[in-house]
Amino acid sequence: MNFRNLRAPAAMATLPLLAACATPYEQCVSFANRDVYQIQQEIRHHRANISRGYAVHRQSVPYTVAKDCVNEEGTTYRCDEVLYHTVETPVAIDVGSEERKLSRLLQDMPGIERDAALEIRGCQAQFPEG
Repeated sequence: MNFRNLRAPAAMATLPLLAACATPYEQCVSFANRDVYQIQQEIRHHRANISRGYAVHRQSVPYTVAKDCVNEEGTTYRCDEVLYHTVETPVAIDVGSEERKLSRLLQDMPGIERDAALEIRGCQAQFPEG
């Protein structure tokens, strides 16, 4: 299974934030560990589903809040603001299927960790001052 194509968008969105204050070596190591972090997250997800006996679907639901705003001339006008809250809904799962997915992830983890370790050695070679 190729986990490089399974990266979660949310996890990828945090990389620029990490890159902003990390050294080039730290950025390289973080990138090398991306698949390990992703698989660890998926393992936690499947274990939680198995433990609960159901999955949790999260959905952002918009709602509008009426506000009063003031323009440059000092005139007050209504300006609605759209905010969001998260609704969680239980979803039935096939526990056996979740256990099989978890088992595959646990079997694949040593190989993913070996690949990451090789990439980290490359980081050490590329950034010896790291």
